[in-house]
Amino acid sequence: MKRSFLLAGCVAASLSLFACGDDSSSAPNNVDRDTIESSNDNDDSSSSSVEESSSSEAPESSSSAPGVRAATMDDFSKHMVIKGLFGKDISFAAGSKHGTFSLWVPGDGYEDAWMVINTDFKDGVINVAGSTVSYATTESGAATDSLVRFAGSKDKLSFIVDEETEKLLCVYNGDTLDVETEKVKVKDKTITSGDSLAGKRLSCDRGDTTDVYSFYDGTYMLSHVVGDSATPHDKWSTGYYDIQRSRLLLLTAYMSKSARALTTLEVSDTYALSTVSGTKTECKMETFKYTNLDASKLAGEWDGTEGDASWTLNLKSDGKFKALSNEGRTDSREGAWDVFGDLLVLEVQGCMDVACLSVVGTVSDFDAAKGFSFKHTASYADDGKTHPGELPYAWKAPQYE
Repeated sequence: MKRSFLLAGCVAASLSLFACGDDSSSAPNNVDRDTIESSNDNDDSSSSSVEESSSSEAPESSSSAPGVRAATMDDFSKHMVIKGLFGKDISFAAGSKHGTFSLWVPGDGYEDAWMVINTDFKDGVINVAGSTVSYATTESGAATDSLVRFAGSKDKLSFIVDEETEKLLCVYNGDTLDVETEKVKVKDKTITSGDSLAGKRLSCDRGDTTDVYSFYDGTYMLSHVVGDSATPHDKWSTGYYDIQRSRLLLLTAYMSKSARALTTLEVSDTYALSTVSGTKTECKMETFKYTNLDASKLAGEWDGTEGDASWTLNLKSDGKFKALSNEGRTDSREGAWDVFGDLLVLEVQGCMDVACLSVVGTVSDFDAAKGFSFKHTASYADDGKTHPGELPYAWKAPQYE
């Protein structure tokens, strides 16, 4: 299941490496290279104000032309270059091929801008609209401006293969551009494969807070632990990740509060995290086991009880959910849901009450005919009181007559 809204990012100027809760959407594009992160207002309607360009009127792909076929993931190299895109040779990466792609505008010694997108790669097409997207910039210029406009558009890149020559091509805005494999120099003692992080958890201390990164198959969760244990309102985010051009790219999809939409770091072979200018944070690594949830099996109706309140949770196949407490009180919450590894995320939309915070938690003991355990973030402080508005921590399949 893919997130169905656009995360349109703009980069912040003076951000701390792990400050995931700050709002910096008004900052300029030219950033301090010690910290390369972009910010996001998480506004589902943000894409509606962008005028659709002529390329969005093009067919879904150009594979219907004689002698060509739609490209597949197997046609991609880890790193490529699209010749002449935005008037320049733009680096393009497919990385570990989990659906996260990136475009890089070359600069003088360092990239001027990069854009990361997680999308369903259907019929050889990368659609900006309906995908999770963000970008970062370090320098201005014509190609950078074009990439920023592309990130906020409803445009698409169509990849095709010439069946006679087996040459990979990219169709954009009516132009057919050559796509070539690119060699990217590996930085010494740096992890370069995103798949090598799957099943690893990095704990990185900064003062009295520990940032904990848990990596799954192309997805991640970042939580912040204060003191000895996480407090109910600790910030967290989850989304997509990959390592491309030797850089760890974290693309936020869901979050507890305001958070960065894109973070760019380097990971050393000792699992230290560094900014591109070399500021390093040492981390401890541990491995963990997880089972990838099948969203299609999790979708459906579930019943649960917390305290004196009975709940019904409807996880719809279109990515929407509704939770209703109907015993002793009426409490209705709805929004979007998704799965990341063994995590279930419930993003509550249109509710500002403390009990309506978005929820993320680990699903275990799943049985489609019986139910599952859901160890999730709490909505209320641990004050020793019973809160009927708390979502249940266990759900069972409903019984019918």
